[in-house]
Amino acid sequence: AAIVLAPALCLVPAPEPLTPLVAANVLALALASTAFAYLLYFRLLATIGPARALTVTFLIPLFGVLWGVLFLGEPFAANTLSGCALIVAGTWIAARIAPHPAKAN
Repeated sequence: AAIVLAPALCLVPAPEPLTPLVAANVLALALASTAFAYLLYFRLLATIGPARALTVTFLIPLFGVLWGVLFLGEPFAANTLSGCALIVAGTWIAARIAPHPAKAN
């Protein structure tokens, strides 16, 4: 996405000048979280298969809630706990079911 949006940087005025610190932070974000996460995900695909690897994406809302509570001070109420429990239970159910091979006709 960053590569696709990079040409738009020429069309929009920058709110602040690009400093080496900002450039280093953007590069670290691109390499550490995005590229490394994709490498781990592709390794997971090769190790456990696509059906079970897809269950990792079910946990994204759970981590969104966790970071919101820890860093933004958002409330963690009973309904949030219930939602998190449902996400974990659904992920566990989906991950434990082994795919059955198709029968030959």
